[in-house]
Amino acid sequence: MREVIFNMKKPVIILLIAILGSAFLFSYEGGSRDIYFKIAGAKMTEAPQIMENKLILLYKPDEPTRFVGAAFAHEDYISIHPFKINENEVFYLVFPLPEDQASLDYRLIVDGLWMADPSNSRIYRDTGGISISNLSLPPSETRDLSSPQIKQDGRVTFIFKGNSGEKVYLSGSFNHWDPFLYRMSELSPGSGIYEITLPIRRGIHYYQFIYRGAAYTDPQNLDLSMDINNREVSVLNLTSG
Repeated sequence: MREVIFNMKKPVIILLIAILGSAFLFSYEGGSRDIYFKIAGAKMTEAPQIMENKLILLYKPDEPTRFVGAAFAHEDYISIHPFKINENEVFYLVFPLPEDQASLDYRLIVDGLWMADPSNSRIYRDTGGISISNLSLPPSETRDLSSPQIKQDGRVTFIFKGNSGEKVYLSGSFNHWDPFLYRMSELSPGSGIYEITLPIRRGIHYYQFIYRGAAYTDPQNLDLSMDINNREVSVLNLTSG
């Protein structure tokens, strides 16, 4: 009789485990089963991925590590988002993509050491020589593609439209007219829309886009001027507000 009762309970126990497992699965990381399988099955460092409007960062250190985090430029690198760790000792972060952002600049923090993401080949150095990882975000149908866009936090977004697969740079008085310091990112393959967002101090600045070796003013910015070399340049006025 005791054996019969046990055999009857066994399917019930299995069913409860399945229900609880499914509940955990669908509530994990925002209710996404695909994201759950991605991070739970990760066994090594992988390049950044975007799934369901979320950024997935995976990092497996070569030596014992206590803490991995990420900080983002659009948050002025103030907030450090801690990674979690899966059963394969891979650190992971599921980060909601910010709105109205064409690209993400970020850095990793590994046991207190700030570094670029070794799994991301898109790395540039800022004016202070610090290595920054960059990731282009998929374009949104509601994304503002005007240029320049002055953000409330003091950053400025520049947009340039050209052919896909080109190298486009932003040059201006704010970077001593360096033609290669600020490379712009194409929003998505084939879009031909290039973007860069920078913190720029208050004042009046002048800029141009460098495209196919030639300098161009911003076609969306009607505020133009002539510099000391008699070149036509776009004007960025950050004196008001």
